[in-house]
Amino acid sequence: MSERFVTSLRIDKNLWKEAKKYSIEKETTVGELIEKLIKKELNK
Repeated sequence: MSERFVTSLRIDKNLWKEAKKYSIEKETTVGELIEKLIKKELNK
């Protein structure tokens, strides 16, 4: 696993809530979800 980096984001409150619920359903974390989405976007 690569080195972890701590940062903060400004994000729409409702979007964050939806992401948290989705992450729970998928048994992951919001951080892992964001990481996956960034990787997917950068590989386009």
